[in-house]
Amino acid sequence: FMQRTSLYEMHKKAGAKLVDFHHWEMPIHYSSIKDEVLAVRNSAGIFDISHMGQVFIHGEDAEKFINYIITNTTFNKMYNSMVYTVMCNDKGGVIDDLVVYKFNENKFLCVVNAGNVDKDFRWMKENSSQFNVKLTNNSGDYSMLAVQGPNSIRLLNEFFPSDVNIIKYYNFVEANFGRHACILSRSGYTGETGYEIIVKNESARDIWQSLLDRQEDYGLVPCGLGARDVLRIEAGFPLYGQEISDSINPFESSLNWVVKLNKEADFIGRQRLKEIKDRNDKARIGFVMELNKVARENSEISGEEGGKIGYVTSGTFSFNLGKSIGMGLVQKKNVAIKKIKININDKFYWASIKELPFVKKI
Repeated sequence: FMQRTSLYEMHKKAGAKLVDFHHWEMPIHYSSIKDEVLAVRNSAGIFDISHMGQVFIHGEDAEKFINYIITNTTFNKMYNSMVYTVMCNDKGGVIDDLVVYKFNENKFLCVVNAGNVDKDFRWMKENSSQFNVKLTNNSGDYSMLAVQGPNSIRLLNEFFPSDVNIIKYYNFVEANFGRHACILSRSGYTGETGYEIIVKNESARDIWQSLLDRQEDYGLVPCGLGARDVLRIEAGFPLYGQEISDSINPFESSLNWVVKLNKEADFIGRQRLKEIKDRNDKARIGFVMELNKVARENSEISGEEGGKIGYVTSGTFSFNLGKSIGMGLVQKKNVAIKKIKININDKFYWASIKELPFVKKI
């Protein structure tokens, strides 16, 4: 059955085009994807990301347990900090990418991808038996709003006057939005300055409306998942199921930096990741099409002389660059080449390999 966020009626009333996204009825756009993308880059946009999952971990072994299931580390992190990481299986494939919120050594929050909530929670439970921890899947209780763009600081400063300016990138505070208790974090999946507000479902509508009431002063527009996808490709961020998956390891996805092979705690997949680190034969690339043809997922990539060297994982039209861009996985030995050809509707088109991200802001 189709799930709906607590903001569903507001999206419908605002005329959003709604689509099925991992069994959630979500807005793909309100006005147009182009207008929403440009608003986030130039002023501000607000997204409903309540379909994301929230799993809380409590207990005296909470930090040990977290570090057993993730490849990154929280041991050297302060309270109220966040870590981007992946959870791997024994073969080194990625179960999910997630953001871990560290309240203290005994309390953590994992924000996971919508399509993976049940799988992730099951995996966590299966691997928790030797730890003194309590896991709670609170995904049905919380809403998440993302406010992204250069004006997001000034806008949120109206509602969180003592907090917004002091939160560093990948940190969070527990704060109040009027009478609503929430978690305010600073990260963002767009490449822009951005914040997330995590709040109980019953508070979400009031906060969404209060922010949109300030629309004109800050150039704030409601945005759908279409704009979110374009923005994350421009920023060179991977998406689970495309750039990373159960069969794609973090080294292939150019996520070496989230794998701490020498951290003080053993973790699931560590041995396999050590073995494949230097023998890994794939790499993630960015590319720009010479003609404005959009290369879609799974399109074949060939070298300059022909012959398949990989495939497209994500492609879109960048409204900021005025060009078609994308990412792909190719054989590592081909990373140094400058030109590739991509098969679009049985015809090959030239593209240039470009360093990620395409749009660098943060």
